[in-house]
Amino acid sequence: MKSNELVTSGLGIAGVTMGIIMWPMAESTARTTDVDVSEPNVPVRIVRARSPEKSQATFEAEPAAVEPGTYVRFDIQGESRDRVMPRWSCIATANVSDCFRGPVQVAYLPGDERMVLTVTAGYLDALSTPEPDAEPAIASK
Repeated sequence: MKSNELVTSGLGIAGVTMGIIMWPMAESTARTTDVDVSEPNVPVRIVRARSPEKSQATFEAEPAAVEPGTYVRFDIQGESRDRVMPRWSCIATANVSDCFRGPVQVAYLPGDERMVLTVTAGYLDALSTPEPDAEPAIASK
């Protein structure tokens, strides 16, 4: 399946299968994770463990169309043993590239052990209100 193909689940939502690129310790190589968000409100978590020599985590996604009437939400949070802190959020309603026009780089805070990118798709009419400390940007055309 190509990364920009739409996928329709039995529940009637069209989601996207996309490649999320995470930069590892060696700058010359990247890890790619295929994410299928064709089922509504089923979050997919991608965990990026902190490397001692890195000051930030970098995430990229290939452009992929989002079915009309649906959205794909991206949330990045820093996590440690004793806290979870929302760091970046965006909701794409037309194309994944509305949120990922380039690499998204999030600096590690002291104590962060990992960055977690959570990808969730759903219907626009059922979009819930975001938490006050992690207001998403809604991106469209």
